[in-house]
Amino acid sequence: VQSVISEIHAAIDLPHILNEMVAHVSHLLGCQYSVIKVRDGDRRYCKCYSVNEHLSGRHCSKADCMDSPQIVSWLECGSTWFDNDPGEDMIRVLKKYEIDATNLIVSPLTHGDKALGILVGFNKPGGFSGNDKFMLTMVSSIAVTAIFNNGLISQLKELFETTIESLVKTIDAKDSYTRGHTGRVS
Repeated sequence: VQSVISEIHAAIDLPHILNEMVAHVSHLLGCQYSVIKVRDGDRRYCKCYSVNEHLSGRHCSKADCMDSPQIVSWLECGSTWFDNDPGEDMIRVLKKYEIDATNLIVSPLTHGDKALGILVGFNKPGGFSGNDKFMLTMVSSIAVTAIFNNGLISQLKELFETTIESLVKTIDAKDSYTRGHTGRVS
């Protein structure tokens, strides 16, 4: 029973998927940094990738920017956007987190009207374009699917465990002589 549950849970390793995704964003778009922050139920994931600093999979101060109220407000915009000339206020906010932003591209991760997270790329030589916006929108869609599937797998795991517990109780209730045996061996 436990091995089946473990296989179901291992089918989606959300932190690993997000780590790979954020690295691919930097390479795909040709930007210096990319950061993803996701809320999945009670769990929170924040991954940062830097082409120059080899930060993949580790927490870095650049990832802390995702908690800034200004950046959290980006979740409300509803669609992918980019700014090749961020204003002084934006530059000041990002410098607090050791990000010298010359340009940025932002994609909120949403499912229906529910905000799940945000994906941001910084510092593309020559600036971001409409093609970059399209590509990041597609990557964000994949991220949302992974997050949503992770939730479904968690629900499936709970349902499976509840079903097994019900079957054990049914077997135990049928025969008082073997009561508790099924639970001890499963």
